[in-house]
Amino acid sequence: MTFEAATKQDNADEQFRDSPELKRFGLGDHPLAYVPAIVASSPPEFVRQQKADAPDLARCWRQKEPAKKLVAVGDRPVLYVASEASFYAPYNHCTVDYLEQAGVHVDFVKLEEMGIRGNGHLMMLEKNSEDIAKVVGNWLDKVIARPTARR
Repeated sequence: MTFEAATKQDNADEQFRDSPELKRFGLGDHPLAYVPAIVASSPPEFVRQQKADAPDLARCWRQKEPAKKLVAVGDRPVLYVASEASFYAPYNHCTVDYLEQAGVHVDFVKLEEMGIRGNGHLMMLEKNSEDIAKVVGNWLDKVIARPTARR
């Protein structure tokens, strides 16, 4: 890696400076139900990726293996919709990876890969919000069983 590339990566890491100590329950500081349970004698432990998945992505924090599992989510369908211009764009994949490691299956939709471009974090307030709503609606139609009509 060249000096310029290493400096750019160091600056990118600094932009996404984060500490697992700030997120005692992995995704935040609010208690979440894990198995095995998070207790003082068995706190979660985290490790950070050595190298980002791509130059424009943050290095992710993951649980140290064996990972604790998020049991309260159960087998509920989970959709994570990401937009390319959101301030979360460089680390959306980290949230998805963390959830998957914790036993939660996530359908990860990147709007730009579907041809829906230019959206920021508040994508439902933008001019093409109807297109985004269709993506969510189509996903719901696919994963949620519809009750049969009574006659």
